[in-house]
Amino acid sequence: MGLSLAGFSQYSSIKIICDGQNPGGLLKEVEEPGSITASWTTLHAGSAASPAWSSQGTIPFTFTFYGSTVSAYKVSTTGVLTFDLTAVAVPPVANASLPSASIPDNSVCIWGLTGSGANDKIASRTYGTAPNRQHWIWFNSYSIPGASGTQYTYWGIVFEETTNNIYLVDQRAYPVTGLSLTLGLQQNSTTAYEITGSPNINTVTTQGGTLDDPSDNAYYKIGTSLVAYDVGIKSNNLQNKFPYKSTSGGPFSMSGSMVNLGSTALTSIVLNYSINGGSAVTSSPITVNIPAGGCYNYTHPTQWNPSGPGWYNVRLWATNLNGSNNDLNNANDTVTAKVYLYNAVPATHKVVVEEATGTWCGWCPRGTVFMDSISHTYPNNTVLIAAHGGSGTEPMAVSTYATGMSSMVAGYPEVCVDRIFVDDPSTLYSMYAAHIADFGLADVTVSVAYNATTRVATASAAIASAVTIDGDYRLACVYTEDGVTGTGDGTNTVTGDYDQENYYSYQSQNLALSGAGHNWQQETHPVDAPYMKYDFVARALQGGFTGQTGSLPASMTAGSTYNYTFAGYTLPANFRSWKMKAHVLLIDAENNIIMNGNSKAISPVGIDDPATVSYGLSVYPNPASSRLFVEMNFKDNDKAVLTITDMLGKVCFEQNLGSVAAGEHQVPVNVSDLQSGAYFVTLTGANGHVTTKFIK
Repeated sequence: MGLSLAGFSQYSSIKIICDGQNPGGLLKEVEEPGSITASWTTLHAGSAASPAWSSQGTIPFTFTFYGSTVSAYKVSTTGVLTFDLTAVAVPPVANASLPSASIPDNSVCIWGLTGSGANDKIASRTYGTAPNRQHWIWFNSYSIPGASGTQYTYWGIVFEETTNNIYLVDQRAYPVTGLSLTLGLQQNSTTAYEITGSPNINTVTTQGGTLDDPSDNAYYKIGTSLVAYDVGIKSNNLQNKFPYKSTSGGPFSMSGSMVNLGSTALTSIVLNYSINGGSAVTSSPITVNIPAGGCYNYTHPTQWNPSGPGWYNVRLWATNLNGSNNDLNNANDTVTAKVYLYNAVPATHKVVVEEATGTWCGWCPRGTVFMDSISHTYPNNTVLIAAHGGSGTEPMAVSTYATGMSSMVAGYPEVCVDRIFVDDPSTLYSMYAAHIADFGLADVTVSVAYNATTRVATASAAIASAVTIDGDYRLACVYTEDGVTGTGDGTNTVTGDYDQENYYSYQSQNLALSGAGHNWQQETHPVDAPYMKYDFVARALQGGFTGQTGSLPASMTAGSTYNYTFAGYTLPANFRSWKMKAHVLLIDAENNIIMNGNSKAISPVGIDDPATVSYGLSVYPNPASSRLFVEMNFKDNDKAVLTITDMLGKVCFEQNLGSVAAGEHQVPVNVSDLQSGAYFVTLTGANGHVTTKFIK
């Protein structure tokens, strides 16, 4: 340990390994390279062949370090942040004990990292609101010294407003061995504070590269005024993202978790809860054994038996620590929950899936595959929307929608299910299963009036509430289009074209992925625009991301129906009405939850809509060079044959499709052996035939 300054309290620390989150729970981003979005400020990016300093960053609030106010800083690619902007020599990768002549004055150390990988980034971001903000400096996908490029670690340095606490956050590592770090603070060559175990501290995360959320993170809390008694109530089982529960589940237990953030081990506590500000329900002293930094799962011995359906405000807190001691930090010793108990459910709940995707995103074909798959598996139980964004050049982005989605997801691709769960598209089926039976608040019926002459669509919704309820409930309308095509340059998507980046290609990662009309492993990187059709594409958002204010009353009555009509939306000339749907979303604006939704196809008046005749037929790309995709729409179950003939009537290709179910189908055809010229594609079934033309 270093010496303390006269008049300055010496630093102390607590190691917290069971909190299941980052300190304060503000940073929730998935720990992966794509997490550094436009919301972060990149200080250093890319491989550093030798140790280097980052660009300058600034703490945006007053912060005291070793008794002095600090603000501007720079960071080394070896894990050292310094407030000494005049420092020239960069700390080496090889770390040592503190104090060290290799460390500049006024520095914070996670010393012993290296920025040798192409994905390595140092970035900063501020979370929270004054006076309780946190300023993060994140070593994202950083390299483990001496390891191969497939071995990485994630760490963070956090400065906390008002408390002047510093957190060193151990977030993720793969593998979980190989690190040897020096953690601590250094004021000068003679004064430092070093975390016990330095310079040989390894990561304590356990995910091994498979769990990339904060649930297994650990951190070191360093401060000058860490108190003896500080219980952080982390959770209550009634406090969650979805606050709606059936009265049939009562009486309800009060359980959750807490963490001992004080320096004194806890041997006994008293738990208290109150409902709607009423009298406290107080337990007898509960014997515990919670060391400093340790966690504890609690259950209040008295269950809550609510009087009936409706909204309830629940508050829970701990008192009488180790007998008669007060909690010395009241900012975190109470947890609250707002819960609605219901005794009736709507007839139909549909799962609303919003996919964060983009043509620029090489992993996004994974989302395309799972969205397409679930659309065929649960066509009547889902509302599917592909919200393109994440890049300023994304050609199909709706800016308001893209901004809203960026606040929900940590990277691309991800899917939001009812805006409750956010996860990788590969988990879509399990998320659907977890939420199809959720309380949907009201039945949603959608109708659309479409004028083919003016191209104006007007969507209306009828909301039949299952319960009597007060709240800020709103409606939003999303227009989507299937089969969207566009042009590209055949090389990349940087310029905003419709080529799809494809990291599954044999030209890049060569990983198996098949679906949505493509064997992505056999496709190029990127997939050229002529071969891409994008489904579920959000084309317009009415009412905003959280819904139209005033579209529903502040109080709704069980059994009553509430109607709302959105303003008319004029379809641009290149939007195909017969490929479009209007989706109305019923949103709990207070919690940003989609309670329910429903869809209606636009029914054009006065045009030959393929959905209204026996067969719909289209082909792409057109012209075609080697592959032709034939898309067919069957109004009824049928038996059909597909043929391609040249201008003289010669049959060049024929395929008996056999029995075909009603709906849309796609058949890929190899046309590379055909001579250049014009050809006819004909679909023949029991109810007639339809023909279209393509050029080779």
